[in-house]
Amino acid sequence: MVEIQQHLLPAAERTLDVLTVRPDAPGRHPIALLVAGSRSGADVWKLWGKRLAERGVAVVGVAQPGFGRSTGPWDFGGPPTLAALDALLVWTRRLPWVKPLQIGFGGYSSGATCACLLATRHYCRVLVGAAGVYDLDDWWAHAAERSSWSIAQIDPAVSLADLAARSPVVLAGKIHCPVCLIHGTDDDVVPPGQALTMARALELVGNRPEVVLEPGRGHSSLQSGPFIDGLVAGLMN
Repeated sequence: MVEIQQHLLPAAERTLDVLTVRPDAPGRHPIALLVAGSRSGADVWKLWGKRLAERGVAVVGVAQPGFGRSTGPWDFGGPPTLAALDALLVWTRRLPWVKPLQIGFGGYSSGATCACLLATRHYCRVLVGAAGVYDLDDWWAHAAERSSWSIAQIDPAVSLADLAARSPVVLAGKIHCPVCLIHGTDDDVVPPGQALTMARALELVGNRPEVVLEPGRGHSSLQSGPFIDGLVAGLMN
């Protein structure tokens, strides 16, 4: 049996909703830090975290500020969220049952955005994004065509130029680990072109990302297999 625990962790003027999943084998384990998408709590990682733990990878899953039990306004990977995730990373690496340098980052939807931004700031062995937003200003500029989203939901003072400056596509040169990008071909919330654009940005700086397009899958219906396999391949080999 794996060990699953929930935590409320103070982190950089935020309180984070955190889920840990620990393999039942003794000793230290590779660790995956996983960021949930908007509107999700940390417990969204319970099933996928259990499957990772069964393959020997420990998990720290987190809800972004503003969702689940995490406090503070949502800012789509803005400085306050990244400061909180930086603090979470320090906490994660100090856990007595993890291998602090054998770490990977992953995320779903806007959580994939945050995972990419973490990878531009910190060492990791692998980065896996599912249904992610990687060109923020382009996505927000067209979001109103597909949904009720509005840039004002982040901060009325934030401009598209601000979002562009922190877009993973712009910062791709700071990501130095293997990358796997997973997207559904029928995603009508975040178009699959986001993954293709990010892949091209990585290729231009010498990275060779893997892109997995899942036929007929929408934004919230991606399969766990490619996500888990990507993390395990990067952490266990």
